[in-house]
Amino acid sequence: MDYKKNKYFKDLDFGNHLSITIEDLKKVEDAVGISFPQQYKEFMLFSNGAVGEVGDSYLTIWELEDVEEFYEDCCKDNLDNIVLFASDGAKMGYGFDKNKNEYIVSVPLDSLEIDYVGFCANTFHEFIEYLYNFNWDEE
Repeated sequence: MDYKKNKYFKDLDFGNHLSITIEDLKKVEDAVGISFPQQYKEFMLFSNGAVGEVGDSYLTIWELEDVEEFYEDCCKDNLDNIVLFASDGAKMGYGFDKNKNEYIVSVPLDSLEIDYVGFCANTFHEFIEYLYNFNWDEE
């Protein structure tokens, strides 16, 4: 996929992140106990993180090393079934639910509790489309 031309991804700043390898992904997968979805892996190999607008939503996709570090924090809060990989830059985190394969969920970063986890999308690309089409007026 050409992320820079895709309407859902094109407004993200891919920045100057350190590039990663398949081996780097595997190391973090082993550390957090998940096999990342293929679409996410492909994106991370293209750009180890990104930040910017997706439609009217703001998104920060974390660098791989931050995914592992934040997972350790989630484990301390008994939220070890969620592997967060992104946020809205403020109060909402987005992650993979280890119990639901590729499902992407949201959770408030100020209350990392299972009771506040909500479904967003079935795949990484659907998640980006979900944010692109999200109607903040109905929030």
